[in-house]
Amino acid sequence: MTGDFCGWRPDCLKIGKTNDISIRFVVPKELEKSEFKLTRGTWESEACHLNGEPLSNLRFRYSGVLKVLNIPAWCDSPTSDGKRLNFNYYFESLETSRRVDIYIPTNLDINSPESSFILFLDGQNIFDKERAAFGIEWRADEIAEQLGLEDRILVSIDNGGRNRTEEYHYFKKGKQLAKELSEKFIPSICSKYFMKSSCKGNSIVGSSLGAIFAFTTAYEYSDTFSKSYSLSFPAFAYDDYVFKFIKEVRKTPLSESMFYFDYGGLGQDQTYGPHMQRFLGLEKVSKLRTFLRVYPFHGHNELNWSQRLAEILFIFN
Repeated sequence: MTGDFCGWRPDCLKIGKTNDISIRFVVPKELEKSEFKLTRGTWESEACHLNGEPLSNLRFRYSGVLKVLNIPAWCDSPTSDGKRLNFNYYFESLETSRRVDIYIPTNLDINSPESSFILFLDGQNIFDKERAAFGIEWRADEIAEQLGLEDRILVSIDNGGRNRTEEYHYFKKGKQLAKELSEKFIPSICSKYFMKSSCKGNSIVGSSLGAIFAFTTAYEYSDTFSKSYSLSFPAFAYDDYVFKFIKEVRKTPLSESMFYFDYGGLGQDQTYGPHMQRFLGLEKVSKLRTFLRVYPFHGHNELNWSQRLAEILFIFN
């Protein structure tokens, strides 16, 4: 933190480790009228908007209650140098085409035994802020480059807009879509981009209702998706339908399957805890390999989900 209280020296006041996803800082009362900025030690690494422009000066508004400040990006955040392409793919289960975006890392190793896909739902929000529903992209390509995921190809599929609920809901069109993704879509792009007959060990990532779709898809088709990442998992959604799914689907995931869940502590996410515990307490779910993380200063939004992605992929990929 730097500001008029220390002559705007960029490394003025250290308030936490820069790799922490959330830092709690108690503001001294004497700084109430100060303007400040946040950096990672230099002006080249100050806090920025997603377009690379530095944030305007911030001001404390001392009230004695918790205030949350989200940092969209840092001015020295790395860019991605891999290959981007997109095409329309006709999904029989949806009876329509969807835009598919693919990101191929700069140093892709197609011969790696771990070569696979990371499939993102709500594809409009993954790579381009211009296409993102709320102007906030997940920066998945930049994150993959930064983490050195050279044996993973990133794939995103646009959602259906007003048809999103029907497409991601297992008991509506979700069951058919999951089957097509697992048995047709992934094999087709596997042969094209990895030049092999099958790709195992893929991951599927979703948030909100997409988080449930990611889980149910990986649960039923664990031979295709060995990992699911469910951000802000609303276990209670649509009359507890994920509980009905667990009860009715008899297929058992492969033992090496991994299911990640999280939720935040702000906004609508702050009500998710009891439902999440109820879900994890189900006998069939308790036998799975699951991970749960809670982000106390995060809410239900694209920015917070994008901020969690780097940590999730770093730990679990």
